[in-house]
Amino acid sequence: MEQIQAAIIAIEAKQEIKATEAPKEEKEEEASNKPGPSWASLFSSNKQAPTPAPTNIKPTARISPYKSADANQDPQTPAEVESKSIELGRWLMGYGLSHYAPSILPCGLANRSNWCFVNAILQALLGCPPFYNLFKQIPLVPGMTAGKPTYPMIESLIEFVHEFAPMETLVRQASRKDKGRKKEELRLGPCLEPTYVYKMLLGLNSETFKVLEGRQEDAEEFLTCLLNGVSDEMTELMKLVPQAQEVEEAEEEEIEEDGEDWQEVDSRGRSAITRRVVAPCESPVTPIQAMALGMCRSSLRSANGEGSATLQPFFTLQLDIQHAEITSINQALCGNFDSEVIDGYICQKTKQVVEASRSLSLEELPSILILHMKRFVYDASTGGVQKVMKQIDFTVDLDIPKSVLSAEARPKFTSKQRQYKLFAVVYHNGREATKGHYVTDVYHPGNGAWMHCDDSTLTETGEQSVLNPAATSTPYILFYRRCDTMIGPDRTKEKK
Repeated sequence: MEQIQAAIIAIEAKQEIKATEAPKEEKEEEASNKPGPSWASLFSSNKQAPTPAPTNIKPTARISPYKSADANQDPQTPAEVESKSIELGRWLMGYGLSHYAPSILPCGLANRSNWCFVNAILQALLGCPPFYNLFKQIPLVPGMTAGKPTYPMIESLIEFVHEFAPMETLVRQASRKDKGRKKEELRLGPCLEPTYVYKMLLGLNSETFKVLEGRQEDAEEFLTCLLNGVSDEMTELMKLVPQAQEVEEAEEEEIEEDGEDWQEVDSRGRSAITRRVVAPCESPVTPIQAMALGMCRSSLRSANGEGSATLQPFFTLQLDIQHAEITSINQALCGNFDSEVIDGYICQKTKQVVEASRSLSLEELPSILILHMKRFVYDASTGGVQKVMKQIDFTVDLDIPKSVLSAEARPKFTSKQRQYKLFAVVYHNGREATKGHYVTDVYHPGNGAWMHCDDSTLTETGEQSVLNPAATSTPYILFYRRCDTMIGPDRTKEKK
């Protein structure tokens, strides 16, 4: 009896297989058009139709890894990529900064997650003429290999900048339709979402700046990471140029012979050993460095005449504002370059404790000066980071005092080269260091007005509102252009 039942079950199983089995050609066609089963489906016995997602759930910024616009094209061979890389490196080496201020149509930046720290910095950089012009003119970067960007920071910024068109072009195209438009009417472009920049950040492999999706980050840390990262990618490209390699090898040999330190004599005849944090001929100067890299000189002088100096590059000049007497940017600048006494300094020659002092001064003034007010400080009493809420006054016109320049730098910079004009301010809204929201005020020459950028919302604002924000909206990063480089529609603003 049991044998008969087993035979019946076997026959039914074969019939069921035959009834459900499709012809070979039909199965192959179906397999080519449909994705394979998921791991979950292999273990599922009840097949049900998927439940539609509720319509009231707000979309989140679930972003897949960054791929270039050329990712769908056939991957190029390593030789082709290298050839284009050398071509781009040669272009970067011959590029001269363009400081002409174009009239760009402003656009809001959508934010479906905590990306306000990115949007605020991007809006400020968009208002920086040499930055915009560089990424508008740069040739297309090398093709991708297996869909992975070769130079992700450069590529994502090229995509971002090309989203914005010069207003003159748009005005010419729409001149016939807009004859009745009032001159004072604000021109705005459609809102966009720079997902390519977000994806690039999520793919960063950096120990100093790690981005997690949905987590708020510090805007200044992002800015520094971006400028350093783009400059590093440009350095990598420029080093591929054969001529650059030959020159670099010769300069490196010279450095090995001369050493990293050299002796300087000041105006009083006192000598000092000077060294650089980064060797001067270690790599070619990138357009980003030519635009915004400044240099500080940290000098040490002892009572017996012994001295040394270190040259330190910076993209953002850090200003301590904690001292009670500091209430303005000018005071913060002067305070930052005050000399300080070093206790317990041991002379290298006599091995005895002698009096010594250290002073900081400006060695190089960049064409784009970025000032970072250090509002987030460690509080030992609470063991956490606190925000400095005090008001710090700043002005549109900034004069760098001659007293903060090093003795070596003072003859190099004229009064015009020490004058700067404000073009963007990044604010941090909120009273807590771990929470808040970043917004930006940026001057747009096309509209001839300051724009308040709060992610997707753009509104016109006045200069006084920029300089006197709400109590909880604290200025955090200031962007200035050196006046001797200002060219374009906003030059008339400088003369007022």
